[in-house]
Amino acid sequence: MVLGCGVQLVGGCNSYRVEPLAYDANLKGVVVVDNPKVRDGHFVPVLERAFNAHGFRVRYGTAADVQRDEAAVTYSALRSWDIVPYLTDADVLISKDGVQKASGHYHHNGRNWSLDVFTKWRGDGYKMAGVYDQLLVNYPKDKEGCERKER
Repeated sequence: MVLGCGVQLVGGCNSYRVEPLAYDANLKGVVVVDNPKVRDGHFVPVLERAFNAHGFRVRYGTAADVQRDEAAVTYSALRSWDIVPYLTDADVLISKDGVQKASGHYHHNGRNWSLDVFTKWRGDGYKMAGVYDQLLVNYPKDKEGCERKER
């Protein structure tokens, strides 16, 4: 059961649906579980930077590699093609002990000829920033790049 408030934001051609991660003082890191279907080289580094910015250490492995003070992060990302590939849908799920604790979804609505039509070619960092900021809203961003300070 996911506790907390869900957030749905719609702006221009993009929409976000987020169930934020509740604060847990014992949660220090995440293990990103590889998704071989996501072949683009930009999505995972953006994910890692977002978690680092909120004070999490990031490791890569399987769900079985998750330690007591970590959560598993799984993801999917779909792209479409229009001159170049662009991100159309993405999901990020956070689970602990086999229970989903948080989720974030990005969707490019793809309205043709709107004023925001060119945002479809923006990078993953631009598109996913709103998802990660809401997903990790209970974990303040660390401006110095150090470990997250306890509340």
